[in-house]
Amino acid sequence: AMNAYAVQALRPEDLVPQLAVDAVVRLADLDAEFFAGLERFEPCGAGNPTPLLAVCGVRVRGVPRVVGHKHLKFTVTDGETEIDAIWFRAGSVTLPAGPLDIAFAAELNDFRGEPMPQLRVRDVRPAA
Repeated sequence: AMNAYAVQALRPEDLVPQLAVDAVVRLADLDAEFFAGLERFEPCGAGNPTPLLAVCGVRVRGVPRVVGHKHLKFTVTDGETEIDAIWFRAGSVTLPAGPLDIAFAAELNDFRGEPMPQLRVRDVRPAA
């Protein structure tokens, strides 16, 4: 009976998973002051999830590459700011062409002793 009701009541768009984004930011916003404020949300975990952010209308610079065990690494730009992004377990994903909207968790990646902003990608779609 439940399956019969679901067939009648649900539309295809009702079955598409959705992410609840906490805030839309610009790449330039991801500076030292931003990360200092983000630390105030710690500790994140069960009952206090890591904030999920989004940037809209960014483009991939260069060629995405697979690193480690099937992780997709790429750089995004809004024309002024560039930031690296990593999408775990997405090595087989082909990014859409053109501008993108990206849902991510912001993190600092320690690169050669220098903390650099990085997007830990949760999902990508063509820019709305």
